[in-house]
Amino acid sequence: MAGLKILVIESRPDIAAWLAREGEARELDLTVGTGVTEVWSELLAGRFDCVAGAFNGDGALLERLPESIRPKRIPLRPEWNSDSTLRVRWSQLLNAWTGHGVTVTDTKWLKERFDDKMDVCHREFIESLRPVMGQLSEHEADLSEHSRRVGIFAARIGRALGLPSEKIRVLMVGGLVHDVGKIRIDPETLNKPGALTDEEWLSIFSHPEWGVEIVEDHAEEEEILGMVRHHHERFDGKGYPHKLRAGEIPPLARVLALADAYDAVTHDRPYKKGVSHRHAVKEMLKSAGTQFDPDVVRGFLASRLDRVKTA
Repeated sequence: MAGLKILVIESRPDIAAWLAREGEARELDLTVGTGVTEVWSELLAGRFDCVAGAFNGDGALLERLPESIRPKRIPLRPEWNSDSTLRVRWSQLLNAWTGHGVTVTDTKWLKERFDDKMDVCHREFIESLRPVMGQLSEHEADLSEHSRRVGIFAARIGRALGLPSEKIRVLMVGGLVHDVGKIRIDPETLNKPGALTDEEWLSIFSHPEWGVEIVEDHAEEEEILGMVRHHHERFDGKGYPHKLRAGEIPPLARVLALADAYDAVTHDRPYKKGVSHRHAVKEMLKSAGTQFDPDVVRGFLASRLDRVKTA
C-alpha cells in the first residue's frame, strides 16, 4: 500500500512492538502507538491517512482533530482486544488496509468512501483461497494482477450504480476470484498469439465451471459463485457457459462482465496490445444491449475508470 500513512493503536506493548516490526518488514509506512495521546503531536501535524484500532476512549480524542487533518478511522472488530493470535491480528489489519482483500495499492475513492472491514465470511473465504491464488499467480503471472484490477473496476462501477456497500464488497471479492478456473488451462493456451484449436477453445469455455468447482467448497454466497460462473455470459444470450440473457444473468455478474472486458482490452497481452480508455469507452458503448447490460454501461461511463489508480 505504497504512500498510505497508517497509525495503529494497540494498548499492549508486546503486541505493539510486534506490529511495528511486521510493518517495517513489509516496508509499510506504519506507526504503532499504545494510545492516541502518545502520537497526538503527529496527528495534529496531519501525519496519517488512516488510524486502526478498537479506539474506546480514544475515539472522542480523534473527533477533536480538525476535519481537514482527521485520519480515516478503521474500527477493528471486538475480538481485536481478546487473546487472538498475532496472525489473526495482522490479517485483520491487512484486510482493512487493502480495500477488502485487494493486496496492493489502495485507491483514494475506496479509502474515503467505503466500509473498511471485510465481512468475516469474506475474510475467511479469501484466506482459505490464498494457496490457490498463489498457484494462479505462478501459473500465469498477469492473471493475479488482472483479477485484482477487475475487482477494483467492478466496485467502482457498482458505486456509480448506487449499489450498497455490502454489494460493492462482494464485487471486489468476485473480481479477485472470477478467473481462478484458468489454473486448469495450459499457460501456452492462455498466451497463444495465433488461432486456438477446438480443444483449446473448449478449455477456455470450461474455466467458469472449473472456477465454481474450486470456489464452491469455500464460498457460501451464491452471488460470488454466480460471478465466477457467469462473468462471460452476454446480455444477448450469446455468451457462455449457459447462454443466459438479460435478466437471467445475475446482476453482479453483469457488472463484473464489463469490468473484466474493460481490463482485458486496456492492458497488453502477449497476443495483443491494449487500447486507450477512450477507445475502450467506444467499444463498451457499441456493445451496450448486445454484450453488456445497458444500465451497467451507463454506470461504467459515470465511474470514470481512467481516473482509478490500480498500481
